[in-house]
Amino acid sequence: MYRATLCMNVLLFAVSAPVFGATLLEMKDGEGGNQKMWIDGERMRIQDSSEPGYMLMHVKEKKMYVVDAEERQVLDMSGVFANRRGGGPQAAKLDVALVKQGKGPKIAGYDTMHYALTVNGEKCSDEYLSGKALSDIAATDAFEALSELAPEGPMGMAQLGPCEAADFQLTEIYKQHGYPLRIVRADGSLESEVTSVVKNAAAPEGGFSLPADYPVVTFGQMMRQAMPPSVIPEGVDPAQMEHMMQEMMKRMEQK
Repeated sequence: MYRATLCMNVLLFAVSAPVFGATLLEMKDGEGGNQKMWIDGERMRIQDSSEPGYMLMHVKEKKMYVVDAEERQVLDMSGVFANRRGGGPQAAKLDVALVKQGKGPKIAGYDTMHYALTVNGEKCSDEYLSGKALSDIAATDAFEALSELAPEGPMGMAQLGPCEAADFQLTEIYKQHGYPLRIVRADGSLESEVTSVVKNAAAPEGGFSLPADYPVVTFGQMMRQAMPPSVIPEGVDPAQMEHMMQEMMKRMEQK
């Protein structure tokens, strides 16, 4: 799910931004993976320990890139933000509730409050939130961007269960109650946990900018290069094919 890498798989695009003064989050997930996320204003960079590349995102400009160090190219994924109607799953009617359970443990140096997240009466997760962490991390823009990545329309949201669909509607809850430093699924398995928050951290090599010597290709261009014309369905233009593949890729990421 998107929150598991938050949260989850985006980086900010910087044209000529400073590389100091960012906030660094170190995170782990239940599968043994580790991620680092640098946040500097509206820019973010996320790097997974198992991947040689990284992701960049600029929230206000709605830009998203995947920097592929092995192929030495940049994949422009900004199309996932295109043609959004109001940003968020308008068709989903969900009863999302956050039920206070009491004081939680100290996580990454922050005091937390323990909540149970329920959707339509079903418990989805235990959430350990911190208002101080939200202020330090300044992650509101990231939550806003997350809500805009929801699949569009009734069919898009129908691919998700209630708990997964609710992930895209938690912006206001987090803004009110705090940053999710630990998320535990209803079955007791860990979804994600912040292990460290470092303010005024130095950005890694390359900062928030795209490598100057890497060509930038769109998802549609990449698919057209990999897919012979005979495979593309008759009557489907390249732009439509790109949109279809973007929706398919997002659904795969949510599984």
